[in-house]
Amino acid sequence: MSRWVPTGEFIQVRQQLVKLSCLDVTICLGLSAGGNDVVFDSELCGEVGLLFPLREIKVSDIIERMRDLVGEEDNVQNVSRLYGLVCFAVLFFPRTSRTLTNLPSRLLDNLDTLRQYRWASHVHSFLISSLNRSLTVYREKSNKHTIFVSGSVVIV
Repeated sequence: MSRWVPTGEFIQVRQQLVKLSCLDVTICLGLSAGGNDVVFDSELCGEVGLLFPLREIKVSDIIERMRDLVGEEDNVQNVSRLYGLVCFAVLFFPRTSRTLTNLPSRLLDNLDTLRQYRWASHVHSFLISSLNRSLTVYREKSNKHTIFVSGSVVIV
């Protein structure tokens, strides 16, 4: 975090500043840069929401549900949706909270349309905001261990 420069979204590498752009996310992760905006849902809804009625879920709950559904031909779509949800929660939009919220779960209803969205720009925005929040926490923790002394010291 000591190398992150939030103004301009740069990472300091030796004496140079390297900008972290949306194109970098597109190239590194293979995500599309053009298309529709990604809509985030405040809670699980749509087909994925139907798989987890009336409770908060964790990544381990999704994996357990996938194991239950694997092997049944009728559940190929639902297993694919759950795999997409795991990708959202772990790879693209990871959270520090134990339960999953604010993910684009409704977009998983129609798996064929996923390529129509601007995933790279949303992952880039999420990454930048996460780095900025982390830098704030990093600075607060490092400042707790710093003692500021004002005035002069007289040795008698």
